[in-house]
Amino acid sequence: MSQREIDMHAEQALAKFLDDHLYRELLKEEKFASFQRVTSIAQQKQGIDVIAKTGASVAYIDEKAQLHYINKTLPTFAFELEFLLDGRAMEGWFLNDDLKTTHYLLLWPNARTTDLSRISSEDFTQVEGMMISKVKMKRYLNTIGITTPFLKEITRILRQRKLTGPQKTAFDGIKFFVSPSTAYSENPVNMVISKRVLITLTDAHYVVSQDGFRRIPISHQYSEVITDLC
Repeated sequence: MSQREIDMHAEQALAKFLDDHLYRELLKEEKFASFQRVTSIAQQKQGIDVIAKTGASVAYIDEKAQLHYINKTLPTFAFELEFLLDGRAMEGWFLNDDLKTTHYLLLWPNARTTDLSRISSEDFTQVEGMMISKVKMKRYLNTIGITTPFLKEITRILRQRKLTGPQKTAFDGIKFFVSPSTAYSENPVNMVISKRVLITLTDAHYVVSQDGFRRIPISHQYSEVITDLC
């Protein structure tokens, strides 16, 4: 299997785990009126993994999982600003305004195996997840000076200077990271945000296991409610 095929296999296994132990449970609680797992490649390329409906709104959820860091429970999450495709700079998913994503489901998985080529939905033991509105997150970043033009300029400077590794910023809990091409051929530039910051933005915070899920109480410091999801 190619790395792309391995990653797709692992994503599908995690998707089944979430369908069985999170989304269906939210459906039973009537938090969701319905949910649909997207299988269309075209829709997936638009940043949609799941379409969830409530009585008031529709959410287009993009699941982002740290599958290459299973069982490590990193205290951060990376948001892609740019990557290289055949040497050409391409806009990363966080800056791509053409995507239809309304919510990110950020996922920190734990499992009985880290072999992504063989992992199944039954192997996942516990997955932490945060549901975050894309609009809410970008509005918060704007309030602290991290605008889209700022992120594009930072990315340009990092590329121009050929920097790699972590790059500190003046923003508490936020830094930039350029992965070397020796680690990832796409040589992505990411904005890395601490969980401490993300918790202040999340609309729902879950711990999902084979037995179902529980909610972690949230206390917003940035209190802007976008939807009634979750």
